[in-house]
Amino acid sequence: MTKLNTFLHDLSPVECKKFQEFVDADYFNRRWDVRRLLAYWLQSKEKPTEAECFAAVYPERHFTKKDWHLLCSRLLKLGEQFLTVEALQRDAPQQKLLLSQAYRKRQQPMAFKSTAVAAEKLLAKAALRDADYWQRRHQLADIYYDFIASQNRKRRTNLQEVSDTLDYYFITAKLKTACLAHARQTINEEHYDIHLLEAILQLVEASPELQAISSVQVYYLCYRAITEQANEQWFTKLRHVIKAQSSQFSRTEQRDIFLLATNYCIRRLNAGKTAFIREAFELYRLSLDAGFLLEDGVMPESTFSNLVTLAAKLGEYEWAEYFVEANSPLLKSVFQEPLSHYSLGLLLYHAGQLDQSMRHLAQVDTKASFLLLGTKTLQAKIYYEQQEWDALDYLLESLRVYLQRHKDLGYRKRNYEQLIYFVRKLVELPYQSKSKQQQLIEALDQAEGLTEKEWLKKMCTQALGR
Repeated sequence: MTKLNTFLHDLSPVECKKFQEFVDADYFNRRWDVRRLLAYWLQSKEKPTEAECFAAVYPERHFTKKDWHLLCSRLLKLGEQFLTVEALQRDAPQQKLLLSQAYRKRQQPMAFKSTAVAAEKLLAKAALRDADYWQRRHQLADIYYDFIASQNRKRRTNLQEVSDTLDYYFITAKLKTACLAHARQTINEEHYDIHLLEAILQLVEASPELQAISSVQVYYLCYRAITEQANEQWFTKLRHVIKAQSSQFSRTEQRDIFLLATNYCIRRLNAGKTAFIREAFELYRLSLDAGFLLEDGVMPESTFSNLVTLAAKLGEYEWAEYFVEANSPLLKSVFQEPLSHYSLGLLLYHAGQLDQSMRHLAQVDTKASFLLLGTKTLQAKIYYEQQEWDALDYLLESLRVYLQRHKDLGYRKRNYEQLIYFVRKLVELPYQSKSKQQQLIEALDQAEGLTEKEWLKKMCTQALGR
């Protein structure tokens, strides 16, 4: 009954009432035992046992697992039909598409044409212009082609519209998939082959008509931006298009687009481009205000951490403290306490309160690599700034061992290996010759993907000025 219990518990009070009406309707269900099971479950104040439910439905019968599972299966099947009907009830364009198909099969041309026209009007009124919109436009055009071609084979058809709408849907969906695949490949080192991608990119590049389709334009610019990061004109164009056209996408797609744009900024920051701090922070705040940062009611820990880090770098301490307090309950339970301590430690460090920062960092108890590495990085910076050389040496060695043992860190591993190297060289810097000092500064300038480059350069300047 686990699956059925999950389904029933997930229903709101309003949905429970509607589901009971659904099950009681003879059109959908004529089995009295299924109706009785649902009624008993809904009126029970506490979760009833399988035997109690069975006895309530069949008081004269002996309980058997086989009969019980069959009864549950029947009710669950009705539940799934109920969800399908509810979804369709909220989707007027899809209703018209299905109805036009039904009239076409029944060979009722007048009814078909009026329904197809109504479907076209509903689609035209829709605010969204995403991949789903073009898929529906293609479905409607395809149905209409079949109608036209069967009526008069010499009459000009709408095949051009059939082809164009298919192109818009296919290209949008392909480009979106390519963007998501690239993001997954970058973060998790997953590999995907997106067939026809190069041909699609060339086609969009050469076609002003395709570039005028907002869904194609957004994902084309997004793909160019995240794959050609050094060419920042792509992101500039993308940011402008997002601002102008984001309302043409569903909330789910808006969330994905904002996430891809924000990840671009984070990657540029990781490459040492500090100009993207404010850009990333504002994108995150827009996403937060729009409710895009929650996934099934939970805020991803990486999102939470990134927002606090950006706020700290911008000196938005009051806003960040409120954010931590208000949103830490939205994290997975395993992250709520350690990530709160880390975040407060980070804010206090940037505010110059190093001892208070270290007290919070000492309370970060976690096995999550991103959080553990972030904590060690902050502690290393504090130890260096407070000239705690023995503690710093011990921490860097423990960090080296951790990196050696964990092979699944992806591109982040190189960042922390560089951090260890440069911090150790930084400690030795005042005692090196002028040529060695210059070599270190040049090596630091050339280091790629080093997230703490600005801090290291600042410490170099201070060390040489002593």
